[in-house]
Amino acid sequence: QLQPKSSSKINFTLPENVEEGGRIKDIALYNAPTSKAILRYIFYILTCGMGYLFGIWFTSLKIKMKFSESDLENATFAVIKGEDDTLTIVSIENESTPSMSYKTFTYLLFKYYYAHEKNAFLPVQFTPVEYTLAQLKTEFSKGLTQNAVAHNLAFYGENLTQIPRKPWYSLLMDEVLSPFYIF
Repeated sequence: QLQPKSSSKINFTLPENVEEGGRIKDIALYNAPTSKAILRYIFYILTCGMGYLFGIWFTSLKIKMKFSESDLENATFAVIKGEDDTLTIVSIENESTPSMSYKTFTYLLFKYYYAHEKNAFLPVQFTPVEYTLAQLKTEFSKGLTQNAVAHNLAFYGENLTQIPRKPWYSLLMDEVLSPFYIF
């Protein structure tokens, strides 16, 4: 069961036109306590690294060994259960604009933020369907003010897709430890 034992359910809204592979079934919040890290490293040493390998191969085992369930305020990681029941661990970031602060995470190139008024993670996206044609003409035909540009840049970020580049030793480790090379 992915859902944390806490009584607060994590709600979310999917972005518009999201592909099937990007659909989310469930979100659970976790933190990574230092005590679990110490026990985990001792376990890795005692099992001669086999515990580490199984943690890589089985995400649910990695979650049990590394994380503890958490509430939203203390959460540093989210475990996302996809439409195909795969579990993905993502980092929760604390971000802020001049007017507010919020928690965000990125899942499959979509950024989500937590909206307290809706008690849900919402996608960070501009949706012009929320405006009438007259509103679009009056609000956006003359461009944006400097304050609106600063707010949008802080909230939406730059119009870039950043794909983190893994170092060569991390790629090598992933390839060598892949279970398909054992057979």
